[in-house]
Amino acid sequence: MKKFFGWLFIIAGAGNFLRVFSMASDGVSHSGGQNIGGILFFAIGFIGLGVWMINSSKKTDDNLPSKQ
Repeated sequence: MKKFFGWLFIIAGAGNFLRVFSMASDGVSHSGGQNIGGILFFAIGFIGLGVWMINSSKKTDDNLPSKQ
């Protein structure tokens, strides 16, 4: 489940990157008052969260009691 949400966050972050690049190609003055920096920060955060979730799903917790 964690891996699924990780990929979902990565895809959402990539979509926001595409949104930022399309807004930047139109020109900052024609972006309709959108906050390009905020959207870019949001995209980087989503991609980072997705990568962290995928990587942490592979780890085992050493603090859990072992099954006998």
